Amino acid sequence: MRLSKEEASGAIEEGVYTAKLNAIEEKDGKWGPFLSWAFKIDDSDSDFDGVVVLGMTPTKWAEGEKTDKWLQAFGVDASVGDDFDLDDIIGKKVQIMVQNKTQGDKEYSNVISLKAMRKSKRGSTEEAPPKGNRQNSVDEKPPRSSRKNDDDDFSFD
Repeated sequence: MRLSKEEASGAIEEGVYTAKLNAIEEKDGKWGPFLSWAFKIDDSDSDFDGVVVLGMTPTKWAEGEKTDKWLQAFGVDASVGDDFDLDDIIGKKVQIMVQNKTQGDKEYSNVISLKAMRKSKRGSTEEAPPKGNRQNSVDEKPPRSSRKNDDDDFSFD
């Protein structure tokens, strides 16, 4: 296999983008294992269309925590004890919130939170939720009272 060295892409403009989930990998970090999520911006009107941006969550999937919120953005609604194959959401679209961070003399873009795709004027979403043990329909949302953080509507966690 041959590789061609490319110029680093650097940071993109902070904000909200429509993106497809390209991959999820488990990695080992300074504080233990984590999930690395790779999102490819999918917006032909954006200067950053096609750019891949990474985000991280814990490998622990617990109610109301970051990994749970990210899976909910893809329509995954599971009960305690359920399991879910992450491959089922690869290629699905969500909205990502990108925030930049400076480390040393370099600036990096990170996905800090997700939001489900917005509904079209006709009331349907572009992507149907993936099949799992227990799912809400496209038009159903869990009751706000069952969510851990009520100010979660567009706060991007």
